[in-house]
Amino acid sequence: MSNLSEIAMTGRQKNSRSFVFSLIVLLCLLLQPGHAAARSYHFARVSITAEIAPSGQMRVSEERTAKFSGQYHGMFMWLKTPPPTSISDVTVAENGIPYTFNPGNTYGPAGTYFLRDEGDRLYVDWSFAAADEERTFTISYCVNNVVRVHNDVAELYYQFIGDAWETHADSVSITLQLPPGAASRDIRAWGHGPLHGKVEILTDGTVSWQIDKLPARTYLEGRVTFPPSLVPQAVIKTGKTALPQILQEEEQLAAAANTARSRSRMLVLLAALIVAGSLITVFGAWLRYGKEFTPKFDGDYYRELPADYTPAELGVLWRFGKPAPEDLTATLVDLARKGYLKIEEISTEKRGLWGRTKQDYKVMRTAKDGPLRDHEKKLLAFLFNNLTADGQFTFTELENYVQKNRLEFYSFWSGWQDLLAARGSALGFFDKGGEAAKAALLAIGVIAFFAGVVVLVATTAAILCPALLAAGVIFFIGSYSLRHRSRRGAEDFARWRAFRRFLLDFSNLDRHTLPSLAVWEHYLVYAITLGVASEVIRQLQLVYPQPAGDGHHFGHGWLLYGTHSGHTGSLASLTKSLNGINAGIANTIRTAASRQSSGSGRGGGFSGGGFSGGGFGGGGGGAR
Repeated sequence: MSNLSEIAMTGRQKNSRSFVFSLIVLLCLLLQPGHAAARSYHFARVSITAEIAPSGQMRVSEERTAKFSGQYHGMFMWLKTPPPTSISDVTVAENGIPYTFNPGNTYGPAGTYFLRDEGDRLYVDWSFAAADEERTFTISYCVNNVVRVHNDVAELYYQFIGDAWETHADSVSITLQLPPGAASRDIRAWGHGPLHGKVEILTDGTVSWQIDKLPARTYLEGRVTFPPSLVPQAVIKTGKTALPQILQEEEQLAAAANTARSRSRMLVLLAALIVAGSLITVFGAWLRYGKEFTPKFDGDYYRELPADYTPAELGVLWRFGKPAPEDLTATLVDLARKGYLKIEEISTEKRGLWGRTKQDYKVMRTAKDGPLRDHEKKLLAFLFNNLTADGQFTFTELENYVQKNRLEFYSFWSGWQDLLAARGSALGFFDKGGEAAKAALLAIGVIAFFAGVVVLVATTAAILCPALLAAGVIFFIGSYSLRHRSRRGAEDFARWRAFRRFLLDFSNLDRHTLPSLAVWEHYLVYAITLGVASEVIRQLQLVYPQPAGDGHHFGHGWLLYGTHSGHTGSLASLTKSLNGINAGIANTIRTAASRQSSGSGRGGGFSGGGFSGGGFGGGGGGAR
């Protein structure tokens, strides 16, 4: 029994592995240049009609509809002829127009065909000219001595499609007409091949086999028993009772096929459970470690600074631990606001025939000293220890320095980001449990991918391969969604969003409740991190037409903008200056980062196949 099961499964297992391997090879080929115009063809339809005569002969007509991509000049097939069978009366036609027989031993011009007897098979070749089109050919022949007559039944055991065809067929339909005189209850029929095929016995004594998607190099054979009285002139007589043995063989094959079907259903269910389980697992992990906590604060506006963070620390919370160039700009401006620096807009003359004035910014260190955060100290140390020795530099000098020392600056920038990321952890911005869950999902994803490759190469459960690969992708993607802010971080983030809305809309609010101009200097550095500095300054021009109020001049003592005479300018000039500062820093960081570009029997389903010495016929073929 185990041997029978093995026989029934072998063809299907090979086809499953071949199918998956073919997909991989096809993807590789498609990614290579020069394969766009490669030739290919397959059979859109194969319709075979067969009729058994009282003499025991079988007349067969194969109608094959081929779909060609590229140019083809002919096709060929061979028909197996094990003794005592033989093939005769072969003709080839297309759309009812017969091809001309070529008595030679090689192919001729279009519209001709030739035959070659190769002993145990007959080779058939026909010529035509086809290019990117669909053509239908009809090959007709007579199979002699194909019916064996036993004492109790007559038997046809024939392979209608052999396992040597080099391409697949989208659909196959085979109809066998028996001689008249038998009721359907006197007929038994079986089909062998892929297990998704179907065999039926019709009321008029006709037997049909149907299958969709017959893979390349896969046979399809039929076995039929019927009353011997239908073929009185048949010459192949065995002189023995055969039906009990036939039934036993087919019962064993059917049992093996049904076991294979059950196994396939279990594998399909297991594959579905793998994919569904991975989705459920990732979704559950996201609910725990990826979904943001619902904050208690739900107001539209927040009119004060929500927390005592530096602008760069806010950037860590705002961008999930990834500081941006805006945060460096905000830190530089904030250090100037707090008196550690001065920033002055200056003009320089460009040399050349068409010399023009170029806007630049000079940064000057003051004598002030005091407690600063680590990332602020690191920025000041880099600027005034590495870049300059006289306590001042321009943005142009900074850009020139970076171009010559890209690795050094990029090392500073990466270290500055890491320092802020550590600061975010110290402030408790993010849920630490998410990192462990992320690592776990990544590990499971790697295991799923590895298991998928092992299944493909070393087992017969090929359907599990795409399921495991899909699960790996789900775990990989899901792992990157496992990040969320802590309850404190979510609460602060909600207030900072409300503060940002306030910055965008404050000119429309009651001006008696707005902060003083001096407070807006403090707010402005956070507006840089939040990406709304220009909008804030435009509204300040409406609320404060002059850059001075309450005895305070905006930017006094630390920002000289819009003028080159040592006096502060207008708020309109401030917008241009801040945009220029931010653009200069962003361009400097991009310049440094560019160095890092290199990367790294009564009908029913088919059974798996016949016994040794079973159905003959078949053969295979191809195109040229």
